Amino acid sequence: MLKRLVLILVSLSALTLVLVAAGAYWLVGSVNDYLTPPADPAGQSSIATYAESVPPVFPINAPARVPTFSWDRIATPPKSARPWTRWWWPGGDVDAAGVSAQLRVLDAAGFGGVEVQPFLSGMIVVEDDKVMERVYSFDTESYYTALRAGIDTAETLGMQFDLTNFSGWPPGGPQINLDDSLTILSYAETTLSAEAGETVRIELPLPSPGAGEYMFSMIEFAGADFINFPAAQARLLSVVAARATAGEHSWNPYHLDDTVSLAPESLHMLTDHVEDGVLNWEAPAGEWTIIASYLLPSGEAPMGAAQKPQGFVFDHLRTPQVRGQYEYAFG
Repeated sequence: MLKRLVLILVSLSALTLVLVAAGAYWLVGSVNDYLTPPADPAGQSSIATYAESVPPVFPINAPARVPTFSWDRIATPPKSARPWTRWWWPGGDVDAAGVSAQLRVLDAAGFGGVEVQPFLSGMIVVEDDKVMERVYSFDTESYYTALRAGIDTAETLGMQFDLTNFSGWPPGGPQINLDDSLTILSYAETTLSAEAGETVRIELPLPSPGAGEYMFSMIEFAGADFINFPAAQARLLSVVAARATAGEHSWNPYHLDDTVSLAPESLHMLTDHVEDGVLNWEAPAGEWTIIASYLLPSGEAPMGAAQKPQGFVFDHLRTPQVRGQYEYAFG
């Protein structure tokens, strides 16, 4: 009896280990897939091609002066002094009549302006495919017809009408190719031991996702892309070598105090010694830390964007991409 019980426990333990190993293998594989950015739409040009060669000059009108304050008018303030509301639209599931009618309701309720955000937030629980098809019709002719009706109605009512940066946040969308997305700085490091007079030849380490990337990539289990790590697009920026004097890296990725101190006087710039990702260096004898820095597109996706695919966040530190995005969105 005891022998049978032990056999059953051992079998159950072995089965549990197999299931845990299979689950871990599946999880790691899924997360790595989630960190791989989706392909750009076939034949899509860079968003920078939308930028005009000469920026347009818009007239600057002096803001309307608010009448002198009077306690007698505080109950009926001018529209220029009324509060605004942030107006979240269900993506493209809007029509001209509905938008105009709601603006009149807001005007009657005492609002002086609206800020329109055609979001997906709050809509993912909707199970009606036809409704969701209309939600995802943002950035189509029907959406812009409704938008124009809203702008015209607001002008007629004397209200102000603002637009956010397209749909999701940070701004972007499927019109943004991976190379036009946010650029990030990443690094990788390794160590080497050199003998006097020895020429060291090592393949440089490539950047890899950190704990934050792995954690946020799991949002994709809910069906929405959020973050990517396109290491294959990494471009080498610099390579340095230095002697470590103290400290070590922690095994815990959330330990933020695992500082490694480097001796500043030992620093060597080695970028010119790299060819095809391989470092050739006649290193002084001793132990060295090699740090390679890279630029790569982040592949971050806009959150809450009422668009399929979600695309990428555009790089708002590159002028052609910024101007191209605004020409696409509002031109």
